[in-house]
Amino acid sequence: MSLFLYDKVAVLGSSEILQLNNIDFQKLPYHLYIKNKKGTILDCNSYQAQSLGFKKSEDIIGSTGFDWLDADDAKEIEENDNNVIVTKTKKVVYENSRTESKKYFCAISFKFPLVNKLGTSIGVYGVSFVLPKKFFRDSLYGLTERQKDCLYYLAKGMSYKQIGKKIKLSPRTVENYLNAAKNKLSCSTRSELIDKLWESNFILNRLQDHLFGNDLSTDS
Repeated sequence: MSLFLYDKVAVLGSSEILQLNNIDFQKLPYHLYIKNKKGTILDCNSYQAQSLGFKKSEDIIGSTGFDWLDADDAKEIEENDNNVIVTKTKKVVYENSRTESKKYFCAISFKFPLVNKLGTSIGVYGVSFVLPKKFFRDSLYGLTERQKDCLYYLAKGMSYKQIGKKIKLSPRTVENYLNAAKNKLSCSTRSELIDKLWESNFILNRLQDHLFGNDLSTDS
């Protein structure tokens, strides 16, 4: 990773990064990246680029997460970045993502705001550590929380209308969430989808969430 960008911005909360000029960032085994306020990649190391299917870091510069990630995942990452930029506060977040080639990532990301000499936020600098698959809570980590909620009630035998009433969504929106989940999980039928939910221990995990008050608190 080239460091010329650091000469033009201040990295709040991570001044130690500026002292690492003798390190070859390209070879570090985790994702390093710099984005502007629009989410465009300004710079990254080769590990980040190659993990996402690019040959070298230059190939990914100028693109955004929406160019190579699932749209829902890209939106979640964008929201995390924007929160860092707006608040000018470093954040540690848990992020899931799936590439267009269906490669999954689950990472702990450390994000820092980038500001110019006038103190204006101009982007975000991030370091993401990809976790081994054994750390994933269930094999359906590529789904959004709303999709998981809909799947949970679908597996309990509820109709679109009943699910919508339960979580305050229209039946059409519920159907859209479930269709998106089917596409992500490569399922073509409702029964195939439900079978996959049970095989992945998804239902047991969601029931555990409910019993311990972590999720689905309105369930009965």
